[in-house]
Amino acid sequence: MTAPTMLMVAPFPPLPDSGGGIAIFGDLCELKWRGVTIDLVCFRANRSPEVLRRLNSFCRRLILVEGPPLRGTNVLLNTILRQCPLVVARHHSAQMRQAITEQLAANVYDVVLVEFSFMFQYFLPPELVLASPQKPLLALDHLVVTPKVYDYFLQVARQPWLKWFRRWEIIRLKKYLQQVLLTADKHLFVGQEDLAYIRQEFPEISSDKLIYRPTGLILERYPLADPAQTEPNTIGFFGAFNWTANVDAVHYFVRDILPLIQLRQPQVKFLLAGRSAPPSIRALASHPAIEFMGEVDDMFNLARRVAVMVVPLRIGAGTRLKILEALAWGKPVVSTSIGAEGIEFTPGEELLVADQPELFAQTVVELLSDPLKQRHLAQAGRRRVETMYTAQRSVDRLLEVLGIAMPTPEFSNYYRQR
Repeated sequence: MTAPTMLMVAPFPPLPDSGGGIAIFGDLCELKWRGVTIDLVCFRANRSPEVLRRLNSFCRRLILVEGPPLRGTNVLLNTILRQCPLVVARHHSAQMRQAITEQLAANVYDVVLVEFSFMFQYFLPPELVLASPQKPLLALDHLVVTPKVYDYFLQVARQPWLKWFRRWEIIRLKKYLQQVLLTADKHLFVGQEDLAYIRQEFPEISSDKLIYRPTGLILERYPLADPAQTEPNTIGFFGAFNWTANVDAVHYFVRDILPLIQLRQPQVKFLLAGRSAPPSIRALASHPAIEFMGEVDDMFNLARRVAVMVVPLRIGAGTRLKILEALAWGKPVVSTSIGAEGIEFTPGEELLVADQPELFAQTVVELLSDPLKQRHLAQAGRRRVETMYTAQRSVDRLLEVLGIAMPTPEFSNYYRQR
């Protein structure tokens, strides 16, 4: 059987150090192990050659494009002249368009898999018109449903000008997304909530094109933490801070929830870690109850210290990889409802949900004082990941949707063999 060929297009190098990167990296590993030939085109995103070299093992070709521009005069001109949403303008690049066009001209692909809807701009007419005889199946992985995220941004915005901008941007995002939904052959959504949102907002889109595919972790990367190494009264939050939702979550937690926890448990310690932290997050290192670690090479060494992981997100879409990672490590989680979107779970059995600051604080304090409850949640959470959120299961669903029949290998994924 001839190996299927795939062109994957991503807005950044899919390395396992951010939510989207973790999901795409899991797909890359598993697809490679299944025998799929992959060419990857992505922005370099200021990553070092040493770090990027890791991706060569999973691709036939790795095509790196400088950028993306993200901000500046050109971005502003793009969003005005092309009348496109800001997130689309931030990822618009003539070099990226040329790289994709060259790959499609030089190779025959069975599938083109685009990561994130704003990267699909390069496949919309008149940007690119694919020839019919060799037209690959066009699939889009909606790791984030952008207008849904902006709805949350609108709810937490305080400045009037920012509220106006969010409303205007939501209108433009929906117009852009409608064109994307009509053009791609298959649309993959990592959360049932995201899928329901699309069906409600865009009823004209055929249900056959809209598919739920849970994301997956490479379990071999997530050893179970030893409860004996847990530090009492220690809570943690890990996340990449170039994602605004994480910045908002931490400030909300420190301002509205942490003081309530300290009233009940004065010895509490908050471990905070993640790359790309802005000054407002780095400044929290001066807080007596906060230990800010910044970017950490091995999150597990930090996670093993944590008694309870907190996910106080007020903005979200997709799947909370930070929750799945915590559950895979065997760590109990307290989350907001928005934080737990995209994950199927039994409330009170696999993770705890609390939305109001008082209830969130109370739930954390009670869990900190109950090691047996911690262990019960940890065991149940790990089982949930093992049975539903593995890279193997996720790629099984992906290949089914793409119409690619390939045997499941004896081992779970390529990563295990490295």
